[in-house]
Amino acid sequence: MIYAAGMAALGLDPDRLLIVDTPSPTRRLAVLEDILRTNGLAAVIAEYDGARQSADYWMRLARRTQLAAEASGTTGFILGWPSCASGFESQWNIAPV
Repeated sequence: MIYAAGMAALGLDPDRLLIVDTPSPTRRLAVLEDILRTNGLAAVIAEYDGARQSADYWMRLARRTQLAAEASGTTGFILGWPSCASGFESQWNIAPV
């Protein structure tokens, strides 16, 4: 879960952070698309945690979220995305030193 004190340590105001949580990983990804369509946001961060879907599902989701982000100008980050998923502009693999 995103930690507000950690965000503050990075210079981000946690009072400007909105956390949306749902127990369903598939629903969480659908909410991501809806939020990405919202104008006026700097970024959206979503945590992937195990939705087991086909490669075709991931490609459709990637395309829908890309279009939503482009329409609103909002940057979207998905943490813990499965390596089998593709279709996004970039994928980063970040680990502690």
